[in-house]
Amino acid sequence: MSFYEKLGEYPACKAREHQWEGCELFGDDASKLCPSRSLHFRPQGDALVCGEGAEETETRLPETVLALYDNGMGGLYAFDGESVCALGDGEPVSAGKIGVPVAVIACPDRESVFCDYAVTASGVYRREGDVFSATEGEGGDCAAYHYERLFTAKGMRVRFSAPLEAWNWKQEAQGAGYLDLPPSGGRVLAMRSYKDKLYLFRERGIDQLRALGDNLNFKVTVMPVQCAGIRAGSVADCGSRIFFFAEDGFYSFNGGTCAKAEASGAELADVGEDIRAAAHGGRYYACVSLKEGGRGIFCADAETGRTWFLRGEAVFPVGGDGGLFACNGALCRLTERGFFPDTEGVCTLETPPCDLGSAARKYLDALTIAGRGAFSVAARSEDGRVARAYGKAGETLRFSAALSGRTFSLRVSTRSESAKITGATVSYREET
Repeated sequence: MSFYEKLGEYPACKAREHQWEGCELFGDDASKLCPSRSLHFRPQGDALVCGEGAEETETRLPETVLALYDNGMGGLYAFDGESVCALGDGEPVSAGKIGVPVAVIACPDRESVFCDYAVTASGVYRREGDVFSATEGEGGDCAAYHYERLFTAKGMRVRFSAPLEAWNWKQEAQGAGYLDLPPSGGRVLAMRSYKDKLYLFRERGIDQLRALGDNLNFKVTVMPVQCAGIRAGSVADCGSRIFFFAEDGFYSFNGGTCAKAEASGAELADVGEDIRAAAHGGRYYACVSLKEGGRGIFCADAETGRTWFLRGEAVFPVGGDGGLFACNGALCRLTERGFFPDTEGVCTLETPPCDLGSAARKYLDALTIAGRGAFSVAARSEDGRVARAYGKAGETLRFSAALSGRTFSLRVSTRSESAKITGATVSYREET
């Protein structure tokens, strides 16, 4: 507390206002409200709104769900620690104890009849009736269906089935076979069929596989990208882009160029922990560990490139649509706004310290939030003192006592799903 505050008096001051028009998560535009941390606020134009929520479906899950799989045609499976279980109407049905799948994929045959194939580290299994039965495939660490063939990869070897015969792994000139990749890229961690090519995400880069027609004409091209330590479970195809995490940040890949996302907030995620991602509606969703503790869902919009974090935890389907996911023992559906079950239903943001354009000592009196909804505000000075205020958007939210300091950070929160922030104005007095 300053000498003047102890006396209940203030030196000569001039009343001022500092206004932020618009909002930008993780940005650096001084004219906008730019939070450096945020949970459950989502960007919408120049505003921030409540992020996505989840609602429970009637589909039942096993008691334990360690992984969820989408076969690409709406079929869902779960791994409960022992069995692969088919999900649908009624109770989950065990489809066999075949180990932990890396993918479950629906593949057509020559009669255009689809059948589900589960790929594990040790084999490729075909669902016949209610259970999966082993084929001659050797399995792998990842899998994808591309141009009529099922592909798997283990280490630096990529295997592929015969065309329209995902059960047939007999090596023939026009049938199944394999390719050994150059060792410089390391192991294949994930693969995605994207824009008529099969992209192989490796420990140290990305390869492109052209796999049209005769397998003798298959061609591998090393892409000119600079990224290392790609996180296997983080790779998701969002249509116009493939997003993924690497050891040094969050990346966007469009089939030709690969760029690290700047000012994305990705540095708040602990990439040393497990990351599982899926895509839905042109958006990327990845369940991550947060460096400050707990779990959250990192999101990115493929069209705008903008990012945000949701409050919650989910098991997203491997290689499938993230619109359905396991959450707190239930199969949930993503909603445009709301909160996740059994989480604190609150949107929060924190701004970095700001001197409001002057190094002089100031006295913070009030904050006005533009938008809609009810908010609680905590202002913090550089010496750690805090002043609080409560009220609705458009009202002058006065702190109970003026907060003195030279720099201030703000923490704003709301429990309203319909809340919206389009800007803010802080009222203060500055020493002259």
